[in-house]
Amino acid sequence: MKRITLSVLVLMLAACGGKNIDDYVGIWQRDDAKFLQFVEIKKDGGNYLFSQEKQNYTFSEKNGELVLNTGLGEIPFKLSDDRKTLSANLYSSGSNSFHKIEDESCKQLVAEFQAAKEKLPFNTLSDEFKQASANIKAVSEKYISQCSKK
Repeated sequence: MKRITLSVLVLMLAACGGKNIDDYVGIWQRDDAKFLQFVEIKKDGGNYLFSQEKQNYTFSEKNGELVLNTGLGEIPFKLSDDRKTLSANLYSSGSNSFHKIEDESCKQLVAEFQAAKEKLPFNTLSDEFKQASANIKAVSEKYISQCSKK
C-alpha cells in the first residue's frame, strides 16, 4: 500500500512540475546584442495576446504551446523547461530567443524605455527628437547595466 501511495504522490508532483500556458505570460527581452527589444505576452480573459511596439496579435493553443496567428501563417512559441527562455522564429536575422524579465525594477525600466520610444517624434532633425533619443539611450544604458541577464 505504501508503494502505491508513494508512486501516486511522485506522479502527482511530476505532473505539477510541467509547463503551464500561463508560464508564457510576461515581458520578454530578445537576446540580441545589437539593440534592446521587448515583447509582452498577456492573458485577457481566456485569450493570450502578443504585443510588440503597438502591434497586438492573438495566440491560439496547440499541443500545450502558444501559436502566434499572423494572418500569413502560424509561428509556434517554444518555452524552455525552466520557463525562462522562449524561442520563436519571428525574425529573419538576429536572435529568435527571448529571456523572461522577472525583476520588478527591470520591468519598470522596460516601461520607461517603451514610453520614451513612444514619445519619439517623426522629425529626426528636431530638438525634440534629439532629446527623446537621449532619453531612450539613458534608459537603455540603465537597463543594460542593471538588468542584463538578471
